[in-house]
Parts: sequence; C-alpha cells; structure tokens
Amino acid sequence: MLSHNGSHRILLIRPDRLGDVLLTTPVIQALKQNFPNSSLTLMTQQVLKPLFSPLSDLDDYMTYDPSAEHLGVAGLLRLRDQIKEKNFDIAITFQSHFKISTALFLSGVTRRVGPFSKLHSFLLLNHGVFQKRSEVKMHESQYNLDLLKKIGIKNPGIDLSTQVSFSSSASSHVNDWLIKKHWNSNERFVVVHPGMGGSALNWPEKNYIELIRRLLKGYKVCVTGGRLERNLLMRIKKELNSVDQSNLIFFGEDGQSSLEQLAALFSRASVVVAPSTGPLHLAVALKRPVVTFFSPIKVQSPKRWGPYSGRKQRAFTFVPDVLCPAKYKCIEKKCNYFPCMQRVSVDSTLKQVEKQLLD
Repeated sequence: MLSHNGSHRILLIRPDRLGDVLLTTPVIQALKQNFPNSSLTLMTQQVLKPLFSPLSDLDDYMTYDPSAEHLGVAGLLRLRDQIKEKNFDIAITFQSHFKISTALFLSGVTRRVGPFSKLHSFLLLNHGVFQKRSEVKMHESQYNLDLLKKIGIKNPGIDLSTQVSFSSSASSHVNDWLIKKHWNSNERFVVVHPGMGGSALNWPEKNYIELIRRLLKGYKVCVTGGRLERNLLMRIKKELNSVDQSNLIFFGEDGQSSLEQLAALFSRASVVVAPSTGPLHLAVALKRPVVTFFSPIKVQSPKRWGPYSGRKQRAFTFVPDVLCPAKYKCIEKKCNYFPCMQRVSVDSTLKQVEKQLLD
C-alpha cells in the first residue's frame, strides 16, 4: 500500500482529444488531495498544453507527438528515455495505447496503471483494472477515477470537477476582438457552437440556424467553430445574411483562433449551446450554463459522456426519446427512428436556453 504522506512522482497520460483530457482532470484533484507531497506530471498532445499546463495541482508537463518526435521505433525509444529521465515511480494511462504502454514498460516505471482492455495492456501494465467502457456502466470521469484504486484511492470523492485554464493574453485577445466587433465585453450573450468532430450524432445544422435566428430576436449571439469548421460557419453565415447583424458575430471563421482563445470567449458567455464535443466539456469546466444534444446510441450516451458538473452547475441535456437499437454506431435507415436527432425541437431548445439565462 502506498503511503499518502509519501513523495511519489506520478505521470498521468491522456494523449487524445480535448474532451477526453478534460474528463481526466478530476483525477488530478483526487491525487493531490490524497498524495499532497507527490509531484504530478500530465502528458497530452502539444495543442492542449496552454489549457492544462497552468493548472495549480500540476508540477510538470510533457507532450506526446506521434507524428514527429515520437514517430516510429526511434520515437518510441525517445519517449522511453524522456519518461525514464523523470524517474516516475507511478504512471497512469487512461486508454489502452500500445506505444505509450511499451515506453512505460521499457522505462522501468515501477507501477504502471491503466485499463485492461486490449491484449498489450495485460502484457505491459502491472497494475491494470478490468474495464470495458463500451458497456457504459458509469461516466468517463468515473472510469478514470476508478483506476486510482490500484494506488489505494478507493473513494475519490463526489465534489470533484473538471478543470481548465487560459492565459491573460488569451483573455486580452478576446476582449480586443469583442471591441472590434462593437460589442461591450461585459454584455450578456449566448454562444452557439454547432460543429463537432463526428465521433457522435449531432443536432441538424438547419436546427442550429433556426435557433440562432430566434435567439437574435432578443439576445446577442456568438457562433463559434474550430479550425476545421470554417465551411460550417460560412454556410451558417450565408443562411443568416438577411437578419440584423448587430447582435451576431462569428468566432473562428478565419481559421486562426486557438483553443485557449475559445476558452477565454466561453468564460464570458451567459449560456453555451453545443453538441457532445470537447468544447461542451470546456464550457462545463469554465462553470458556464450549458444546453447540449446527445445521441441515444449506447457508447455515445450522456451516461458516459455527458456534462460532468458540480452540484451547482446548470446543464441541460437533450437526448431523442427513442429506443435506439445501436450500441456503437448509427445503423441509419435500418432504424425505424432515423434520423432521430431532429426529434429535439428548436422550440424546446429555445425554452431551455432562456431558462438558463433567467436562472
């Protein structure tokens, strides 16, 4: 059993996307509460570093770059050496990742914790936890916290939340941008983020457009998008070219905006409307009221991927009221309810947004 007063060097590894990393951050709090004298290092993709490296409970940061620095066998050996140099005695990987698990094994980390879900995980991890996350027995953050029982943390607590940070320069950039758009940075506004990476079903584009059109009758609206969503923003902008533009702005249409700047913008929003995607979890981590749309497909459901918020967080999740026959992927026209996401009406969504604005 590990001593809770001991000075451990712990590496946390989550090399995938924004939402996945955000849903891993409650682990950082749990570890700092239970091992206050330990040093915590987080490893993610380079693009996410500005959002997580400033977190107060982190002592160090590493990045994983499989397309360049850590490409191929040479990259594997480089990763091994980088891990070995830090003298970690505990490493926790939150997904079954062959190259990273191999590097942990070769670097000699004493306790290698992670989910037992693929063959290599049984061979390379020596403190694994049997998990089949596709069974959706709990939330993704709970699956992550469940791994901590292998180092003596069986009850991490119920008041943990997701965390994120951004710099003062990102905040200043957003403030200047709002001024250029002739908006007062202290004004209330609704953010609508209609895009997503395609890992789950989304609300129809035409519904987002109609929601924005109706919101503009009484509120300011900022439509946001990531680097790969410029075409989506342009289509929406074209559809709304007949409305009064004084209460409407688009963030990200130049393709140059960063995730850190998006976080700074979200932090000013009165409500964020977004589908099941990383920016949704970003808004939740920033303690913003959210209205979101989730697929009824089992592995995409809010039971696993929904807003992970504290007791006082305001979040409303729409899920089509259907008996979905799919477990992993939409079976489309083979399903009697297809397309089911359009069953969530613009009227009901507008009512929830306005409720969040008034609460």
